[in-house]
Amino acid sequence: MPGVVVAASMLGVLGIGLLVGAFRGRARWLIAPAVVLLVITQAASVVPRIVSDTAGSGVGERRWTPTASAASFELGAGDAVLDLRSLPAGSAVISASVGVGQLRVLVPAGTRVVLVATVELGELALPGSARESGDNLRVERTFEPLGTSTTIPVTTVEVTAQVGLGELEVRRATS
Repeated sequence: MPGVVVAASMLGVLGIGLLVGAFRGRARWLIAPAVVLLVITQAASVVPRIVSDTAGSGVGERRWTPTASAASFELGAGDAVLDLRSLPAGSAVISASVGVGQLRVLVPAGTRVVLVATVELGELALPGSARESGDNLRVERTFEPLGTSTTIPVTTVEVTAQVGLGELEVRRATS
């Protein structure tokens, strides 16, 4: 966190200047830069902690395609796609989280999905439902497979998806 240390040090120097100016006079002009620097220091100290507490590290775009029956994915900030179309038949447990950004989950039509979705602040879009906006959105829902017969074994995927700030979208993949 060197950026926070530098900003806090500069804020300390301005604070000393304001103290000296209180006794010597003519230090009012230091108030405006001190307030701006205070906001910058606070943001620099809070934003990285929110990102890392919510979803670990990493920034950018990711495309996750799990091929094993258990997997976990994390992204600090950015856009991620969790593509479940390559999962083998049977059961799987997958978790994915994005601190700040967008998480899109693609589910094959013939897959049963047991979903636990959480959005701390932002939007949640699920198949067959209206898009929800707000804070502390949490949904537990099961989506049955589409267009399959009862004789074909169905793949069941338990998905835990979380977004700290941003959008979580679950959609059925066409192919």
